[in-house]
Amino acid sequence: MDLYKIVGFAIRNLRRQKALSQNSVCNRSGVNHSYYCNIERGTANPTVKILYDIISALGVSPAEFADAISVVIHDACVTSDIGSAGE
Repeated sequence: MDLYKIVGFAIRNLRRQKALSQNSVCNRSGVNHSYYCNIERGTANPTVKILYDIISALGVSPAEFADAISVVIHDACVTSDIGSAGE
C-alpha cells in the first residue's frame, strides 16, 4: 500500500470515528472539498500544513494521527498475510 493511501485511509477512519462529514472537516480545516476527497482516496500529496489543518479539524493530535497511520499499516499487513496464507 502506498504512503498516500495509508494517510488517506487514516484520515477517513478518524473522520468516521468522530462521526463527521467530509463537508464538516473541509469547513473546519479550510481545505477544498474536492482536494480533501482526493486526500482520503490517496490520490493527493498534501503538505504538512494541510495535514495539520485536517487533523486539527478532526480534533486529534499529531500523536493520535501517527497511531491511526500505524493501525492502517498493521491492518494492511494482516490482510496481506491472510490473503497469501492459502498460497
